[in-house]
Amino acid sequence: MNIVALKNHSTAFPTVFLLVATLVLSVLVMFRTSYGGNELAPKPETEWVHVYPQFKEFRAFDAVATPDGGIIVACDTIDGRRGRGSALIRFSNTGEVEWVTGIQKDFFGTRKSVQRASLCLLHDGSIIVTVDFGFGVHRILRFDENGEQVDSDYLSLAGSVLSVMAVRERRHQNSTVIVGNLSNGNYGVPVIFNLTYRGTIRSIDLLDTLRSTRVHDGIIQTNDDCVLLYSSYLEDRNPKKCWTLLSLDNIDQTNWKTDICQFSFYPGYIASLEQNSDGNIIVVGLMPKSGDYSNQQANVLIIDSLGNVRHQYSAQMLSDSLFALCQAEHSLSQCETVRFLKLAVTDNSNLLAIAMVGRRIVVPDPAGDTSHFDSKFRVLAKLDTTGQILWFLRNFTDEGIHDMINNIIVINDSSYVTLGTEIIQQGKRNYGCLAVRKLRDP
Repeated sequence: MNIVALKNHSTAFPTVFLLVATLVLSVLVMFRTSYGGNELAPKPETEWVHVYPQFKEFRAFDAVATPDGGIIVACDTIDGRRGRGSALIRFSNTGEVEWVTGIQKDFFGTRKSVQRASLCLLHDGSIIVTVDFGFGVHRILRFDENGEQVDSDYLSLAGSVLSVMAVRERRHQNSTVIVGNLSNGNYGVPVIFNLTYRGTIRSIDLLDTLRSTRVHDGIIQTNDDCVLLYSSYLEDRNPKKCWTLLSLDNIDQTNWKTDICQFSFYPGYIASLEQNSDGNIIVVGLMPKSGDYSNQQANVLIIDSLGNVRHQYSAQMLSDSLFALCQAEHSLSQCETVRFLKLAVTDNSNLLAIAMVGRRIVVPDPAGDTSHFDSKFRVLAKLDTTGQILWFLRNFTDEGIHDMINNIIVINDSSYVTLGTEIIQQGKRNYGCLAVRKLRDP
């Protein structure tokens, strides 16, 4: 046996291990304090956090902030008293549940499963909710500020399948507008339902000039105008696969429209559509990164009130940082993909992103391969309008609470509420329960 070789090997191993450990530590420290020579801002502080064991397997359809700093959430959950169901839940500005009301009975009073729901908080505190039961069956519900149902209507067009995308208030007309997609046979067409203040249908406008298009999930209400985002899925009508931003006046006539070709209609999609107090329209889109369909790249466009693109930036730095951090903790093969779970913008156009990094695992199956995402970790990050990382947080850990971030609602430029999952044990089983947390920038 070569005693010299054995001795050299035994001393080299801890040296290599020490070098690797030092590299990992340096990457972690670098990412937590700065990136690219830019110092990160102080992390947001937790004002309060509440865990609700009575709300298991919580899934938010839609959420809005209230003027007093609370939130209202349309969700699907397993309630400890009611079992699985869909509901509106109002949380106070300190995170307590103020009321819970069910939204899953259809127009005939039958309890049905809700596929999706959109809500709009009106200026008087009342709430309009559109509930989609699938197969084109929708219901419009109106609740007062205490969660009591006061009106309802049935949303349907004979012989067509309707999908509601969003509901917004036309405050100066004291009414509400619902935008959806209507399919009938081989074509689709956007449709606008104008509602009375009480939530009943006043008029229906088919945007027939936009036939064979698809409206995005969000619309923006600007005074009496309505701004919506759509795209044609016919190759001859949309060869570049661009999105189109369309502004309609209060009688649904076109003010202006502009094509947005920075995001492909397929395979990319729009993740957020908002308007800030300056009147600028903020469009956040997701696209494959460098042609890799398993990776996502988030991009932000800032568009003025006349449809002109004024500024754009990307979350490339965040993606690169997540890859570096993941590869410092895991092997390269386990850190192949970055995915964005939620994207939101603040009033000053900063981007809030919930992202996770890991790999996609394909499970072969004769009936059709299936896949799932093996996430190594997820973060909540804030970026400025140049794409620089202001701060980032990994899964929260404090006071014995370890919640995984799923959703974020912007209260104002420096205050946010997150919805997460906290794993708790009840008996011999573990459950994922709702965790609500309030964050504030220092």
